[in-house]
Amino acid sequence: NASAIEALAKKEGTVFESVTQAYIGRIPLNGKTNSSVQSMFLKSDSTAVAIVSNSKDSNQCDVYEVNLETGAITGQFQRDFGHANGACYNPDLNKVLVCPNIDYTVSASTQVKTMYICNPNNYAIEQTITFPFEPHAVCYDPVTKKSYITGENLNPFSIDLYELNTDDWSTTSLGTIPTTLPGVYVPNYAGKSAGTQNIAAYNGHIWYTQGGAG
Repeated sequence: NASAIEALAKKEGTVFESVTQAYIGRIPLNGKTNSSVQSMFLKSDSTAVAIVSNSKDSNQCDVYEVNLETGAITGQFQRDFGHANGACYNPDLNKVLVCPNIDYTVSASTQVKTMYICNPNNYAIEQTITFPFEPHAVCYDPVTKKSYITGENLNPFSIDLYELNTDDWSTTSLGTIPTTLPGVYVPNYAGKSAGTQNIAAYNGHIWYTQGGAG
């Protein structure tokens, strides 16, 4: 219910100018058993990209390019992106940024503090950036030209938001994302949590989705 969401958001201090949603269809991605879409982003006005994590035994992911007009899969690549928890395309850099989040070659609970800078044509990893926190999601605001990244902390659980300087990959803390709004589940099990699934930004507004916890 859009009006109820707006009322709650305004009450909690976060203003949504409009909230609308509609189901427009589905696109089969030929995923393997136990695979799951972890990241989605627009690479152009006509092309969406989905990154599918194939299993918890390998870092191998399938990267799909999809034509938004026809729904046709126009490209498919296999890359070692770990869990690929968050990703985006930065048109100013002409690069794809991927947060692997987990290194399955060690264990399904081995979380990493890195982000990949990738070729936008074949998604090959060109550079690995290391942070003092564990990146979960990254996004680009096409209006303000700013980039943002989230990091997760445990004990106590928190999701922190940073502005990301793509000149030198430094970060500026913007504070902690609220995770205790009414109806928002705070995942925390066995000392671990799911944190931010994906974030998006437009004209200075930031949206985020919080991942489930098993």
